[in-house]
Amino acid sequence: MSKNVSILILVFISTFFESFLCEVNLLTIIKNEMPETMKEFSMGTALVTLSESSDHNVIADKLTNALNTKYGPQWFSLIGPIGLSSHLNAEPNTSLIFKYANIQIFVLKLQSSQTQTNTSNV
Repeated sequence: MSKNVSILILVFISTFFESFLCEVNLLTIIKNEMPETMKEFSMGTALVTLSESSDHNVIADKLTNALNTKYGPQWFSLIGPIGLSSHLNAEPNTSLIFKYANIQIFVLKLQSSQTQTNTSNV
């Protein structure tokens, strides 16, 4: 299957899941500062990965790797229980926070200066 077809399928799945899950209150967007296609890709990847694994580290790694591959390096994903909070400086138009059931998902592209300073802490 070509990469473009895979991306179109993922966007369709994301759109379907978003409309279906919002109706049953499982999916809530808390903050979105991403273009629509980037948001759909991020949420679609996260939801597909959530269906494959319950390990938050695995989900975060797969989501981060997918974003790094599609949109360039320096992406960061944090998966955890609702109420989890974090303050990270994101590049403009690259942050998304949403919850699915009892899991909260942060996705953002770190600003270059912050990435270099905090590399040892990640």
